[in-house]
Amino acid sequence: IRLIEWTYDPLESKNAHLNIVKLGVIVRRYYVNLYGATASRQQEGLQSDRVIAEWWIDEPRARLDGEVRRVFIPADIQSIKKQSLNSARDIQVRVREQFLKHFEDDFYVAGFERKDEWSAYLFVHGASRVHQTD
Repeated sequence: IRLIEWTYDPLESKNAHLNIVKLGVIVRRYYVNLYGATASRQQEGLQSDRVIAEWWIDEPRARLDGEVRRVFIPADIQSIKKQSLNSARDIQVRVREQFLKHFEDDFYVAGFERKDEWSAYLFVHGASRVHQTD
């Protein structure tokens, strides 16, 4: 096995940190409302947008070389949802649009920063060249 893939919610900072920082996954695919309406309490009120985590087992971690683009997310989207579902929806739309634009420009997620109030996905150029299947 060279590659393991799974989905996760790009607004969940803790999951992003685990996947990108701890495991070293890259992200270069974003699916809008992948699962449609769901009864999940965690997803409640938002569309089920997902990114695909790619864990390349035998490849070195992606490096943050060259231009780095950032997409900011809140540290805790669930708290924002409790305060204002409309604000959470606005954040989801902004994040979606930024991810899709960066992917269109051949950027991919190679890093992640996590702070107290916010986190940021770190995008670098070269999605079409990094880690390819045979």
